[in-house]
Amino acid sequence: MSWIDTVIAWDFFIAMAAPPVFVAVYLTMTWWKTWEGRVIMAKQVLFTGFLLNGVLYYALGPDYPGSDAFRLVLFTVMPIAFWGMTILLINARLQARREKLALAAQPPSPETRPLTDDHQLG
Repeated sequence: MSWIDTVIAWDFFIAMAAPPVFVAVYLTMTWWKTWEGRVIMAKQVLFTGFLLNGVLYYALGPDYPGSDAFRLVLFTVMPIAFWGMTILLINARLQARREKLALAAQPPSPETRPLTDDHQLG
């Protein structure tokens, strides 16, 4: 294994140590009550699974017991989690656009109308 492979492996394990911490902290919140919370948790659990897969791969080799089933689960959950996040983003953008258009369609209230000087009135 070259030094570049070693650095990449360390980078992977350092980065992927964050999702299990995120999951542990997020479990203390009511994440299951919203679609957003469920999608975020699924993505972080998926990343935790990739960390576990990497640990098992380096510790036991590429053909560790149950590796095919575990990887199949990971790669089946991956499109669900990633597309779930993408759909959340698209929905948030569309909702923001609808709200902006709704605000623009309303006439300005007297409190927000710009002040005019007396000489401008006529």
